[in-house]
Amino acid sequence: MDFAEAAANERITAGTTTLAHLVSAMLFLGKRNQLCSLHAVWREKHLSFGSATTARRSACTSCVQFCRSGFIKRLKGSKMDTSSSDRHAGPPIWALAIIFALLATSFCFGFAFTSIITNNSKDNTKMKKVTGIGGIFFKCKDPKAINEWYKTHLGFDTSPYGTSFEWRHIDDSTKKGLTQWNPFAENTKYFEPSTKDFMINYRVENLVELVEQLKKEGVTIVDTIETSDYGKFVHILDSEGNKIQLWEPND
Repeated sequence: MDFAEAAANERITAGTTTLAHLVSAMLFLGKRNQLCSLHAVWREKHLSFGSATTARRSACTSCVQFCRSGFIKRLKGSKMDTSSSDRHAGPPIWALAIIFALLATSFCFGFAFTSIITNNSKDNTKMKKVTGIGGIFFKCKDPKAINEWYKTHLGFDTSPYGTSFEWRHIDDSTKKGLTQWNPFAENTKYFEPSTKDFMINYRVENLVELVEQLKKEGVTIVDTIETSDYGKFVHILDSEGNKIQLWEPND
């Protein structure tokens, strides 16, 4: 829970507590059964909205405590106590109107605060972009000889296409991921339009949404999204013209 939501909860709690006290007092000044039913319906509906549910529930619980307090006891026997002299008489119309107005106002304010907090949370939540390195690709004069060198001296389990390194997700150790390592011939056109001798593959989430965002930010999108058995791919250029491969894997 962030600071804005906590502050909103505090305001809702204070307002709802005051409203609960007013309704509780009216229960002893008018038609108790009718207002109790009204209060129960209001609580059932009002407590189902928003992230401030706990705050409102606490406020309405205080209503019961207030009903048992000395203030209500002091009302009994006073001029304001109509329960003994006129048990069948209901509260004045203006009192009911005030109660309904307070209920509606409290409900609207609570829902409005919740909506504002929810919208702000969504706006402040940034899209998770790059999640890791998906592959390292580089040019060399003799890819076969390079594969053999790395296999002999560094223990790479290479094939004609390079090798891959397996690892597990930090959030879920049951899920595996791969990082590719691939040498390319020095005359390859796979890195074009970049003139550099390397290209890095980055793992991402929500590639389609990410590409749309990058377009709005003016990033150069080299091609269109392609889908294969390994996931979705697209290529972009950074500010220095380096070609980057973005990969949304199936794992």
